[in-house]
Formats: sequence, structure tokens, C-alpha cells
Amino acid sequence: PLPQSLSQPASRPSIDLIIQAADAALPGAITTWILFPREPTGVVTVRRRFAEEWHPNGRSFVRLDQYSGKVLAVENALHASVGRRIENLLYPLHIGRFEGVAWQVLYVLAGLTPGILFLTGWLMRRRKHNSRD
Repeated sequence: PLPQSLSQPASRPSIDLIIQAADAALPGAITTWILFPREPTGVVTVRRRFAEEWHPNGRSFVRLDQYSGKVLAVENALHASVGRRIENLLYPLHIGRFEGVAWQVLYVLAGLTPGILFLTGWLMRRRKHNSRD
């Protein structure tokens, strides 16, 4: 479950303070987006990406109290469990964003294989039927 903002709604931190807090919580990552809460108890979520991550937006998160800017939770994708790391790879694999052009070409060829097998099977069957005539 996500943490909740518990501070009093007196004021809100500036974007600069939010980014500074996220930088301190996950140094070495870049901020890819910031999600502001809609509810009074919601938190500010800062999504960050490390260079080692395959996900284009990163899968590391810093959650902050929307009123005080205090860090409530940190999720570092580089230190995630094995199950979470596998889950984090699903989207990059789905969109073909991983390990360079050679792998992407191989991925496209693997995707075309069922169609090629169907076509060659159909042609072989057609040739077999035509040779009987």
C-alpha cells in the first residue's frame, strides 16, 4: 500500500524542493516524471530512472508527503527482489527496448517467424497438391 500524507495542509513544497528530496533519496537517477496527488492524504510520486535500467521511464520511485516534502518511501529498482526485476523487464521487452540494435533485429525476426512458417507451410502444401494433378 502507498504511504499517506499526514502533515497539516498549511503549504506545499516547491517543485525544486521535491526534486532535491528525490535526488537525495535516489542519487544517480534522473527524474522522468512527477505525479501530484488528487486526495488530501495522497503523496507526491517522483519516478526516476537509473542508467542501468532498461525501462524507458525507470522503475524507481520516491514518495513524498505533499505538504512537508518529507520522503515517506523509496523504491530502488536496482535493489528490487528477483520477482520485481522480472516484472520490471516486461514492458521493455514488450516494446523491444533492450540491449542494442542486434537484439532488436533478432526480436523482430522472432516475431515474424510464425507468419513465415505459415506461409512456407501453405506453399509446400500447395506444391504437393499441384504435383498430384
